[in-house]
Amino acid sequence: MTLNLNTKMEQKFEDHKDDILDYFSGAFDNKYRRGQEEHGGFLGDVPATKLGFEIKDEALDLFAYVYCLIGKLHKIGQLVELGCRESTPDYVLRGIIEDIKKHLK
Repeated sequence: MTLNLNTKMEQKFEDHKDDILDYFSGAFDNKYRRGQEEHGGFLGDVPATKLGFEIKDEALDLFAYVYCLIGKLHKIGQLVELGCRESTPDYVLRGIIEDIKKHLK
């Protein structure tokens, strides 16, 4: 399969892609360094069976994270349907927004 890497896109799509790549690059570098500090050794030397079990565990973690995120989004939807206003207790929304801000730094 050959990829056409010269696909033209509107500038807003190029900018969006670049934002994603910039974030990914920094996040991956940070995660890799933390993993190296925590586990040591060269990831390429880990036996295939151990990698398989690690991937399985990571997939289960990912499922739990997605499940919890969907629950939070559902709560936001319920608040919106109820007509959440500034005078309504919005601690759930504030908490979610603060979590997002912390992780985007």
